[in-house]
Amino acid sequence: MLLERELADLHGKEAALLFTSGYVSNWTTLGTLGAQLPGAVIFSDEKNHAR
Repeated sequence: MLLERELADLHGKEAALLFTSGYVSNWTTLGTLGAQLPGAVIFSDEKNHAR
């Protein structure tokens, strides 16, 4: 995606990711970490999202 490349260049990074919302970015991050860290336990409570 062109915007991701432009943002990465702007910040001197190899790559960048854009998400449609904070919810989607958190969901993706937790899913990725859970899949990559064997035995990981992720705790969540009812107040970790917008109402």
